[in-house]
Amino acid sequence: MSFGASQFSSVLSSIEKMISGPEIQNMVSESLAQIRPFFTSLNSRINAINVYETSENIVVEIQVPGIDKNQLKLWIEGQNLMISYEQTSGNRTDQTHYHRMEFENENYTKMIFLPVNTDTGNARASISQGILTVKFEKLSNLDKIEIVIE
Repeated sequence: MSFGASQFSSVLSSIEKMISGPEIQNMVSESLAQIRPFFTSLNSRINAINVYETSENIVVEIQVPGIDKNQLKLWIEGQNLMISYEQTSGNRTDQTHYHRMEFENENYTKMIFLPVNTDTGNARASISQGILTVKFEKLSNLDKIEIVIE
C-alpha cells in the first residue's frame, strides 16, 4: 500500500483542523505548563565543574551562584566527592501576585570522581564569588604492585 501526496495532504489538513481548535490549544498550553519546570530544572542544575591537579593538590571547583555556604553539604564516599544543596525561591505568600516567576526550588546533588592519587582524608573547602573550591592533598607515594603470572 502506497501513501501518496494527496493522502498526505489530507492527513495534514485534518491535523491542522484539530490543532486550530480551542480545546486542543488549551490542552497543549496546559501540557507545556506542566512540563516546563522539568526542562527549566534540567537547565538550572547544570553547574560547571573543574577538576585539576597542581604540584601539591587536587582541586575541584564548582559553580554555585547564589548558594550560601550553610546550604551546602560536602562528603566523601569512597573515591567520590559528593556535593548537595537545597535552594528555596524567596518569600512567596498566598497574597503575592507574580507577573513573572522563574525562581524555583532546587535540590542538587552531584558526585565527582576524584583521581586515584587524591588524599580524601585531607580536604579544605572555601566559597568565593559563587565558586566552591575543594582542595585535597595529593598522595605522594602510590605503591606499584607487581603481579606474578602463574
